[in-house]
Amino acid sequence: MVQLIIYFLNYVFLLLFFLFFYINYLGAFLIISTYKFSKYESRKVYPKVSVIIPTRNEEDVIEKTLRNLRNSNYPDLEIILVDSSDDRTKEIAKKYADKIIVAKDTKGKPNALNIGVRKASGKIVYFLDSDSLCDRDTIKKLISYLDEDSVCVGINVPVNKNNFISRIGRLNIAFMNSMWLLGEKVMKTTLIPGKNFAIHRKLLLDIGGFKNVLTEDVNLTFRLHKAGKKIKLIEAYSYEQVPERLSWYLKQQQRWLAGGFSEIYGHIKDSSIKRSLAITPASLLLIFSRIAVSVLTIISILTWNILFFIPVILIAFIMLSSVHRFLDKSDYFYFPFTFFSLVFLQIGVAIYVLLRKVAGKDVEWYKTPKKKY
Repeated sequence: MVQLIIYFLNYVFLLLFFLFFYINYLGAFLIISTYKFSKYESRKVYPKVSVIIPTRNEEDVIEKTLRNLRNSNYPDLEIILVDSSDDRTKEIAKKYADKIIVAKDTKGKPNALNIGVRKASGKIVYFLDSDSLCDRDTIKKLISYLDEDSVCVGINVPVNKNNFISRIGRLNIAFMNSMWLLGEKVMKTTLIPGKNFAIHRKLLLDIGGFKNVLTEDVNLTFRLHKAGKKIKLIEAYSYEQVPERLSWYLKQQQRWLAGGFSEIYGHIKDSSIKRSLAITPASLLLIFSRIAVSVLTIISILTWNILFFIPVILIAFIMLSSVHRFLDKSDYFYFPFTFFSLVFLQIGVAIYVLLRKVAGKDVEWYKTPKKKY
């Protein structure tokens, strides 16, 4: 009798899980998969834009990035490097950059960005990483939608797929992009990535520039949101590298998760509940889906009950349908393996970061190595 009651409760749990989670989850990802950007309309006048790139030992990638920028169809670009390298980065950049600011001791990327902003002569500043490659019209598209009280962010798509770790990184970025789309569609706002975004220089200076924290982009997002500024997601693409070694990936995710947790906690602590809930649901949805996959998979293995694994398969299918526009066909073959690897790696990193936090140990800044491609 007791065993019968347990089985009955299992079925009730699965039914409730489907009704209360999957219907909402499927609705969210249907929004993502069918999302259509507004039609791009060119402006008559384009103001000067200062492109700011912080660099440290980027000789393998910087020439390709700068040459790509010089092929942009934007009419008035100023390219600024804030360089703290001890390799050939500065010598290579001289052929393409308008200003190279040598700053050997920037004390982190946020400070390097602030140095570039102060030296910029453009009315608008646009940020890129040293390995970012844009479409010819990326900057033009972003500026076409930009006004003095908003920020325009583009979409970053991974390009390298040399091994299994890079495939995991590609899937992670694809999931993040889908969350930004959901935020833009449902809440009319999104998060600022660390590159491929434009903002009026005056607005950035008025709000205090970049803060010297682990995730300066998330911090800037919350401060802009608190100030009532709009963050627009635009169909303007930049192509980037993801880590190709497990150690690189784990250290990157430690910084991202530690910085993200810290900013979200500070935002909820300092802001109204309404404002906090308006900015974080996309991130919470992504986090909850991974926790659900982990828990249900473990329960399925421990109990040898396939019924607990059915929701996992449904989550995987729904998530794949929402990220297909950011992947190519070769990624589909790896998806069952990359999906579970990503989920358990992210959960593991999150637990590690939280344990370090409890122990009073901070996660240090980590610069992900870039390879020539």
